[in-house]
Amino acid sequence: MTYTKETLRINCTVKHCGSTLTVEWCKIEMSSRCAPMNESAHIKIQWEQSQEDPDAAFLFLHFTNISMKDSGLYRCTTRGNVSRVSHSINVSVLECPTEISVPEKRSWVAQVSSSLTLSCTVRYGYQPRPAVTWCRQQGESCMQLETGEKRNVSWHQLDPNTGVSSLTFLNVSLSDSGEYRCEVHQRKACGDTIFSPSLQLYVTRKLFPRDRSPTHSPASQELLEVPPPPRCQQSGTEMPDDDPSADSEPSDYDNCI
Repeated sequence: MTYTKETLRINCTVKHCGSTLTVEWCKIEMSSRCAPMNESAHIKIQWEQSQEDPDAAFLFLHFTNISMKDSGLYRCTTRGNVSRVSHSINVSVLECPTEISVPEKRSWVAQVSSSLTLSCTVRYGYQPRPAVTWCRQQGESCMQLETGEKRNVSWHQLDPNTGVSSLTFLNVSLSDSGEYRCEVHQRKACGDTIFSPSLQLYVTRKLFPRDRSPTHSPASQELLEVPPPPRCQQSGTEMPDDDPSADSEPSDYDNCI
């Protein structure tokens, strides 16, 4: 099994015992006929003598930039005094389908010091799975993120060909506001890196509830209340200096002290 645009080489071993043989590759068609293979821009046929056995050689069928139409059963055959047909070799070529999906909700709001997780789902048609990373959009470029104490990236496998990549912010800060994408690094033969749609993160400061605002707290209101003045100030009467009864009997003036 191989994937589109990759390189593949299959071979058959021929025991010629010093005889001159004509060996060729053929591909089995729907009619069960084995049609001879010819060289082309992406198919080459190569004969190599064995270095270990002088009576043996190898016939290679070499594909470059292989495509889906190259899938099928191949055989090598000999012509001469005795004809021989090899067993069939099954060449299975798969495409490189990679799909990235994100939640319908594309914008997220988080408060400073909170935690938040963004995620994308990746479906792929080959093994092992492609590497998935996260990046932050800066102009025309998407700069790859580093993980650490503030954020990490994790992977959860859903089935053999599907998984979820998550970017978790452990301690959100105002500087985390921005656009984020997950990126899939495909096999070299499958093409370039592909990106998910952007996920927008908005970070806000923590706000006091309206009934708990420091400028409207009950405590501050109590501090603004002014007690009524003492009776001596209310009456407007001055205290005499030489009243002999002032030291013997309590008066309303004592309440002003």
